[in-house]
Amino acid sequence: MGMLAAYQEIKKEDFKILSESDDFFETLEDLEEKDGTDICDIDKMWDALHFLLNGLSAIYGAPEDNILSEFIIGSESFDEEAEEFARYIPTEKVVEIAKKLNEINFQDYLKDFDMNKFAKMVFILIFGIILMKEKK
Repeated sequence: MGMLAAYQEIKKEDFKILSESDDFFETLEDLEEKDGTDICDIDKMWDALHFLLNGLSAIYGAPEDNILSEFIIGSESFDEEAEEFARYIPTEKVVEIAKKLNEINFQDYLKDFDMNKFAKMVFILIFGIILMKEKK
């Protein structure tokens, strides 16, 4: 199965409710229905995006103090003890991240993207597939 990523804006007034909830995901779903907030679900491609922006899979450890890593995996954990990996980005960090993203030339990132390195580090881990090279 593996981890998937879904991103959702939470209003300040709802954040306290969510952070104190006994059933985090149920409360999150309720807030989505109440506010009509769209969810951006990138499923398992979160780690591919992390790899593209940071040069390594988040599975191997996120670079310390790296705002582009925080963009993908969040800054703070809702509950360090929970089985689920639920994180958030504080409002002040969202502004900093948005500024950094606006400075990025994504064409440069894509130009330097090494698909073989990506396959070794991310694809095999995400999907549990051993890639075989066929030369014809």
